Amino acid sequence: MTERLEEIKEEYRDAIRVIGIARKDIDYLIQQAERVEELEKDIANYKKACTSWETVESYSRKEAQRYKQALELVEDELEYAKTTGNDEVRDMYIKNSIRFINEALEREG
Repeated sequence: MTERLEEIKEEYRDAIRVIGIARKDIDYLIQQAERVEELEKDIANYKKACTSWETVESYSRKEAQRYKQALELVEDELEYAKTTGNDEVRDMYIKNSIRFINEALEREG
């Protein structure tokens, strides 16, 4: 509860009898003010969660794109490896493919 709401509760505790406002009405207003504070906290937490989710989602899209590019490179390299009759060249294409995969997995978004 905010400090101001606490002050109001203290200041008007005795004034309720003098003014003639029903205690239940004041209690209701205080409950509503407390509920507003709770909802404002919930909204702030929700906004933080949404921002965090958007960050994760954006990172995931970038990561998926990076993996897709690596797989396309690997596909090309393995296609070249299939067509060559030279064992050394084929090994080079395969090693390139492994390197592309490792780079994609190690790189950060």
